[in-house]
Amino acid sequence: MKGVVVVALGTKAQNEAKESTTSLLKHNRYPTKVLKKVNFPEPEGLSVVQQAHWAKVNADLWSPFDPTLMLDADTRVKGDLSLGFKILSAGWELVIVPSTPLREGQILWNLAGNERQVTLQELGTWRHIMLNSGVVYFRRTERVRHFFETWREEWLRFKGPDQGAMLRAFRRCPVFMWLLGYPFNSLGGSVVDHLFGRAK
Repeated sequence: MKGVVVVALGTKAQNEAKESTTSLLKHNRYPTKVLKKVNFPEPEGLSVVQQAHWAKVNADLWSPFDPTLMLDADTRVKGDLSLGFKILSAGWELVIVPSTPLREGQILWNLAGNERQVTLQELGTWRHIMLNSGVVYFRRTERVRHFFETWREEWLRFKGPDQGAMLRAFRRCPVFMWLLGYPFNSLGGSVVDHLFGRAK
C-alpha cells in the first residue's frame, strides 16, 4: 500500500507537519504517518535536529508503506503527487528532485567545511547534481535497501545534514533513480512548496 511519511520531532516540527499533512489531504488521499518520536535504535547524544536526520535515513525501516513518499515537515502540498508513485510502478526505484542552490556556484552550501570538502573529494568533482531529500519517493528493493544502509553509514561519519551523506551513498550504491522538476520541491514550487528550515 502506498503512503506518505513525515518526520516531525519537536513541537515546531510537529506544528509544521500538521500544516503539511493538511495541505496534502486537500489534493491527495494517501494514508499518512507522522513520526513524532524515534522508536528505533539511535546513537547516543543526538540533538533533536540530528534525530530528525537519523529518522530520515532510517525511513525504509519504519515506514509502514511500500511504496513510500517521504516529505519534510516544512513542505506545503499544492497539487497531485501521484506522478512519483506512477514512476515507481513503471520500474524506477527512487524519485527525487535536484536542489536549487541559493546562489550560483554554491555547491553543498549547507555542509560544514570538513564534510563539504570530504564529500567533494569523494565524489571526484564539484560539477554534480545536488539532490534534496525533502521529497523522496522510494520502493523497497534490494538496491534501495542497500542504499539506505549506506546512507545511514555515511550519515554517522559526520552526523550533520543528510544531503552530503545521501550523495556519498548514491556514489557507492546506485539505484534506478528518476529526477522530477523543481515544481515538486522548491521554494514556491507549484506542486510542493518547500519552506526550507521552518521546522528547525
